[in-house]
Amino acid sequence: MASVMRDANVTDADLASMMDIAGEVARSHRLRIKSQEIRLLDLDGEKFVHVDIKVDCSAREAADMVSEIAELVAESDKIPPAIHVSFGAV
Repeated sequence: MASVMRDANVTDADLASMMDIAGEVARSHRLRIKSQEIRLLDLDGEKFVHVDIKVDCSAREAADMVSEIAELVAESDKIPPAIHVSFGAV
């Protein structure tokens, strides 16, 4: 995992800040995170850390949560653009 984050120029603190925001969104919907998968994406040489978070909800609610997290990240100056998070329904 350290090499994945290093390749994307993402620090532990960056990822922790993003996960704090994701937890805030999940709690606002009264949902618990069931699982998460962290992986490195390489899009035309650009490296990104992608976190896929699974929660027990409808697909529509998961989509709404993705929109919410995008808004919160856009307002934050703590999250580098190399971290992406999505919510998925289980």
